[in-house]
Amino acid sequence: MSGSAYGNVWLARAVNAVGGVLSGYAPGIIAPAQGFLAAQFELSDYQLGLLTSAILLGATVGSLTGGVLADKIGRKKATLAAASLSVAVSISLGFTPNWVGISILRIVLGVAVGSIGVVCPLYVSEIAPPDQRGVLNTMFQIFVTIGILVAYVVGYLLGFLKHYNWQLMFGLGAVPAAVLVIVGMWMPESDAWKAKKASSGESNALLNKASASQRTSNEGVTTLFSAKYAKTTFIGVLLPTIQQLTGINTIIYYAVPTFQAAGLATGDAAYATMGIGAWNVLTTLVSAFFVDKSGRRKLYLSGLAAVVVSLIVLAIINLVKEGPASAPIAIACLFVFIAGFELGPGPLFVVIENEIYPSSVREAGLALANILQWGFNLLISCTFLLMLSSIGKAGTYFIFGGIGLVGWLLVFFLLEETKGKVIDPIDSSLNP
Repeated sequence: MSGSAYGNVWLARAVNAVGGVLSGYAPGIIAPAQGFLAAQFELSDYQLGLLTSAILLGATVGSLTGGVLADKIGRKKATLAAASLSVAVSISLGFTPNWVGISILRIVLGVAVGSIGVVCPLYVSEIAPPDQRGVLNTMFQIFVTIGILVAYVVGYLLGFLKHYNWQLMFGLGAVPAAVLVIVGMWMPESDAWKAKKASSGESNALLNKASASQRTSNEGVTTLFSAKYAKTTFIGVLLPTIQQLTGINTIIYYAVPTFQAAGLATGDAAYATMGIGAWNVLTTLVSAFFVDKSGRRKLYLSGLAAVVVSLIVLAIINLVKEGPASAPIAIACLFVFIAGFELGPGPLFVVIENEIYPSSVREAGLALANILQWGFNLLISCTFLLMLSSIGKAGTYFIFGGIGLVGWLLVFFLLEETKGKVIDPIDSSLNP
């Protein structure tokens, strides 16, 4: 490996680490903060639901603006803008006197987090060596799960404080954001973006440095929905749909009540929540180890199969009205669900989305995927409690499992292996 490639690997690791931790901590910290916010502001379930999902609304918007911003001003400046905004908002949250103001600031924070979720993986995919692109992009999801775990642990520890607990929980989000600002200052702009923006007469030297996957003009959003890219775009839409509509964030955001419903006492549920966070990290590490060995397709299908089976078993348990003896089975299903998700649909979403799109429509494709990811995340978070009250736990888990099963069949028949391939030839095989 050349010195330049070696440096790119370490830079990609740094960007993924800090961007991922921020992207996990910011939405994840709401789980331990919910109880304190509800008590201080006397929130109804409806108000608490709005506050919880506020960041998701912002992230949906940020997924669009992040892609546009990265295309207009470059990956480096877009990263710095989003990280700087995260610092300012995280600090401001601790001084906000009412739940409406907190919700508004969480929407703004979501814009920044959604942008980071697009820009960081995009940047890494462009500077990473092809033989390490899979593991480096998977690292972003690893650090998202680490960020969620950090949020759970921080929330648990600050929960012992009688005052300023939720304020400190939110305020500490400025730490990874500030580190990302520092990392962003050291980031060189990617040659792919420079070549794309240079005029044809001035870009020859840059084009010689850029890979073949980066030698096309920007065809924009319109081209993304043309017949030429129909299969690619369908797969790009399918992956975030599966990822979110199988219900992962019902566990992440409602972890404590989920474990209480499975039969654990409040204190035990808090420990189990941190256990889920640690398990989340561990299983994502397993995925990172295998992604450039076993390939994307096989790993994705194996993980999604585990998700579907665990959801169906959970639905059956709730359908036959579980007793105390079935609680261990339900809890085990939750851990199997997390393992399957983090083996396949969770981290490989980022990897595959960055590999199936050619450089000409990559910003648009990634923006669309992230809009759908955060949009479906928002939808599920807002409707989960309503689904439980209207169709029950069994019906809810059957719906999640059914979506996963249909998704598994579509991925099996449509997705080709992308491991180790140069990006634009991947596009040629998907859209001959």
